[in-house]
Amino acid sequence: MRILFVTDLHGNEIKYRRVLANALKHGATAVVNGGDMLPLHGDPHGSQNDFVEGLLSWYFSEHTAAGLAWLGLLGNDDLKIHDAVFDGICRKHRNIFNLAQRRVEHNGFEFIGMNWVTDYPFRLKDRCRRDGPGWNLAEHATAK
Repeated sequence: MRILFVTDLHGNEIKYRRVLANALKHGATAVVNGGDMLPLHGDPHGSQNDFVEGLLSWYFSEHTAAGLAWLGLLGNDDLKIHDAVFDGICRKHRNIFNLAQRRVEHNGFEFIGMNWVTDYPFRLKDRCRRDGPGWNLAEHATAK
C-alpha cells in the first residue's frame, strides 16, 4: 500500500488540492493526515466549521470518487467544538476514516489515532493533556 502522509495544512485550500493531486499522480492508495487540518482560529478566510462543511466535504467526495482512502484526525490547533461535524462528514463516505482515539483496519493494515498531545509551554489548546499521573485516556476516548 502506498501512503501519502501530511500534516499541518491549516485550512490552506491550495495545499489540500496539491495533496489530492500528488496522491493521484504517485499512485497512493491512501492519504493519512496527522492533524492541524482546519484554518487557525480567527483566520480571515473563514471559520473552522465552514471549512469542515465546505472544503473538507468536497475534498472527501473527491477521494471517494477516485477510490482513494483518507485517514486522519483533527489536531491541537483544531477546536474540539467541531469534532461532531467533522465526524459526521467523515461517516458520509465509505473510505474516509476519523482516527481520533480509534483503531481502523484498511487494506490489511491497522491505523491507530491519538490526537491528544502532552502539556507544553505554549497556550493551552483543546487537545492538550496533562503529562502525569491521574490523566486517563479512557475518559477522553470517543466511541467507534
